[in-house]
Amino acid sequence: MPTTNQLGMLKLTISPVRDAEYLRLVAEQIQQLPGVVRVRTTPATLQIEIIYRQPAAGLLRAVHVALRLAGTEIVAGKAF
Repeated sequence: MPTTNQLGMLKLTISPVRDAEYLRLVAEQIQQLPGVVRVRTTPATLQIEIIYRQPAAGLLRAVHVALRLAGTEIVAGKAF
């Protein structure tokens, strides 16, 4: 079972109909979620990388809700 000292990483690709400014705004919203340590974006590939503290119960759901409220959905996601 993960301890609170461990970090996890989640990479998401958002819908290609959005621009770099939208990506920046979404990253700012995600950064405010509990347990999120860092959010990095790659505008060229529309990817968001989220570093978070474990355990992160409900983090993916919170990210998904934030993206849906902003008007997009997750295209693909992978946790490491």
